[in-house]
Amino acid sequence: MLYYASLPTANEQTAASINNGYVQAMQSVENWAAVSHKTDAYRAYLGDNNFTWGSSSTMAVKAATFYHHYTFGIGDKSREDIERPHSAT
Repeated sequence: MLYYASLPTANEQTAASINNGYVQAMQSVENWAAVSHKTDAYRAYLGDNNFTWGSSSTMAVKAATFYHHYTFGIGDKSREDIERPHSAT
């Protein structure tokens, strides 16, 4: 959906709705708030119900959701916010 919203041919209202929804969802306590509060050492917090044995791929997908802010140029997070080492946040 974010890819579609980034296309120059995307419907403007639909693209705005997709981007705004993504940015709003990322503000939840399990996303940027978890990073700000250093909830997870890997900066990709998974709630207790989502963390299971072998969840490394799940963690990687979760981390990618943060990088999409930069990749698709949405939200108010800079590349530095996204790539900053955990110890510096």
